Amino acid sequence: MWAVLSVGLLDGSARVINCYSFANVSGGTVAAGIVGYNNVASTTTNLKTMVMNCMFYGNATGTTISPVYGGQIINNNSATGLNNFNYFLQDEFTSTINAYNCALGAERRFLERFEFYRQILNSNRELAAWYVTGSTDFTGSRSEMGKWVLDKSVAPYPILKPHGKYTSIINYDASVHSLNMTLSVTINQGSGAPTGASITTSSLTLTRTDKDPANYNFNYDKVQLPYYNNVGTGNYTNNKVVVGWKITSISGGTVGSFTTGIDAPAYNFADRECTQKDLYSISGRVFSQGAYFDVPTGVTTITIEPYWANAVYLSDGYYDKTYTSSYGGNTTNPGGNDITVMGIRYTNGEDYTINGSSQKVYTTMSNAINALNRADNSSVYDYAVVLVGNYHHYYNNSSITNDTKGFTIMSADLDFDNEPDNCFIF
Repeated sequence: MWAVLSVGLLDGSARVINCYSFANVSGGTVAAGIVGYNNVASTTTNLKTMVMNCMFYGNATGTTISPVYGGQIINNNSATGLNNFNYFLQDEFTSTINAYNCALGAERRFLERFEFYRQILNSNRELAAWYVTGSTDFTGSRSEMGKWVLDKSVAPYPILKPHGKYTSIINYDASVHSLNMTLSVTINQGSGAPTGASITTSSLTLTRTDKDPANYNFNYDKVQLPYYNNVGTGNYTNNKVVVGWKITSISGGTVGSFTTGIDAPAYNFADRECTQKDLYSISGRVFSQGAYFDVPTGVTTITIEPYWANAVYLSDGYYDKTYTSSYGGNTTNPGGNDITVMGIRYTNGEDYTINGSSQKVYTTMSNAINALNRADNSSVYDYAVVLVGNYHHYYNNSSITNDTKGFTIMSADLDFDNEPDNCFIF
């Protein structure tokens, strides 16, 4: 369920979901990149047309111009309550925009260098599947929805491909930037794991890579640490989660050391200290899953173990952030479409099965933090609020006080593709 297209008129219950286009579009009165004219201003109680999760990389010319879709606007407020999540390439869009219709401009550098589109668009894959099929089933319709990735062999900007694991933009050309050196990694289980968790891979040999300026990577002599899901089991069970890796020992060199040379000049911006204590009592910093470890001079072997945190789960109550009491009409008046009422994704404080374990999910940040029951002077690694759905958080500075009880906000990766499933929208 992915496509490259442009549509003239969108009417009835027709929907354009998860689409992109590189075309330059020209029109008469109304012109737009993906859909020329949307004829219905859909709302939560009159759900008909929809243009969602689309990206436009071309330009449009005409009398009245919109970047993604023209015509009737579908927007998110107290009266309508629907989100679009549409983006366009701002650098290339040279025409005067008459109506944005909720589309947001993305600069070229953010499309080529950062992965915001993957976290936002891919985190709405269940919502996109629902608009297309009426189902958010993780193993069914959602798995058929295209996944936004950057594949430079195909295009310079994000495109849709079948769901699966893809190379990160952060480490895109690692395979061609080898230093012809390796780092041996021993993986131990460590302490604090939930019952049933285990390390399934005890050792790895990682290739050490050079800097890659073409992909904005300037660290010399580094390795990418594994994702726990690739080497262990039991993550996200019994209110425990792996927040990262702790390096417990090294051999063959000195922590923090770095020898400069012709290929590695004195401009060493990388921090090769892996045992420095953090603000409180952790002996050695914790590296994120998939993070870079900058190898100190002479180091040939490291030992790592997963750092387990006490976890609670957080999500918006609905699949979309709405400001109305109903979504998709109701059973007696579904708004003229054949998709049934969407309903609630989670109810605050109720138990749900998360990775095979029955655990509570909260729909407000305050409820989630209170449920963590954090100890005084705890580190950010000891407690985690784990997203099992997208969460919108309104920041109110007056409500923030000094807090010495740290915690981490992170997303679950329940489809095990080494990417966050959900997005924290702040």
